[in-house]
Amino acid sequence: MCYLAMQEEWKEEYDQIKKELLKSRKAVGITDQVDDLVEEKGKEYGSPDVFFSQLAKAKEGITGIPTSASREVGYMLLFKVIRYINNPSHKDTLDDIEGYARIGKILANNKQDKDMQDS
Repeated sequence: MCYLAMQEEWKEEYDQIKKELLKSRKAVGITDQVDDLVEEKGKEYGSPDVFFSQLAKAKEGITGIPTSASREVGYMLLFKVIRYINNPSHKDTLDDIEGYARIGKILANNKQDKDMQDS
């Protein structure tokens, strides 16, 4: 089977899995809980786009290594995924992963981060 045919087959499988996942998420109301969590944290610590821009500037100032808000969100996702691998029964970690993914979408929608801007 050629690579392109395999990609198409995987896409169909991925689309089916995604459809089932979205249906199950609606059934348990996960999306609303994570949106509420992101909003609550934003009230406590500042909006996610501003917070992660501040974090990126501070980290760059300390390390001298260029970074961005979107990269910092990616690092937090990586951090949480490793925590999940080490303790998959800790439900809050999955909420955090979804929350950071949602923050990544906020950054992408705002397109304020240079990594997110269309070329």
